[in-house]
Amino acid sequence: MEQRGVLPQFSVCVLTGKPVQEANPPVSPHAGGYVVLGRIETYTDRVQTLAEVLYGLVALTELEEPPANFKHAEESLWVLYPFWKAIADRPLPANESVVREIRHAL
Repeated sequence: MEQRGVLPQFSVCVLTGKPVQEANPPVSPHAGGYVVLGRIETYTDRVQTLAEVLYGLVALTELEEPPANFKHAEESLWVLYPFWKAIADRPLPANESVVREIRHAL
């Protein structure tokens, strides 16, 4: 996503620049990443996750390769899927199936 210039902003709010402070922060592909709770209402594509997931996704961008054991890998996949779908601007049935199965198992 970074190479294509569409890496979401997960460390600070895309609207206010405030760092993540909620335990369950919302993200929105349309907004471009994390949005503070008081400003997320207008984004119908929003999903909520854990703050640890956003911290992990930010840390991944700084690594040369993913770690062998990524604590919130499944939740991270679920959070990234709406962004992939928005970038592709079309349904991604195979990805959706995998994400649905993982989300159901959580």
